[in-house]
Amino acid sequence: MEEEHTNYLENRMNDEWQSALAPLGTDHHKEFLDVAPWLVVRFEPRFGTHANGSKKTHCYVKESAGIAAGIFVTAIHQMGLTTLPHTPSPMAFLRKFLDRPKTERPFAAFR
Repeated sequence: MEEEHTNYLENRMNDEWQSALAPLGTDHHKEFLDVAPWLVVRFEPRFGTHANGSKKTHCYVKESAGIAAGIFVTAIHQMGLTTLPHTPSPMAFLRKFLDRPKTERPFAAFR
């Protein structure tokens, strides 16, 4: 909720972004995040490590994360459930909050 407050009330979002959201009537109030039965965060593995500890580059990270997110949403819908992607910006706080390694970056959140 703190991030949403910063986005909307401390002008983190530029005028163009705010204009695009205006017809939707959204604001910093996101009560659904507190009452959703589950929240899922999809992380993208920016890089890994080889057995010797050296950095291992992953190819097509964003594309793979996007495909995985699409498959996840499709599976949820096939189960008769619904989901809504939530992509707060910035999302780095999710990595810290969920104690994920620095090699990962939040890609999208679903509720």
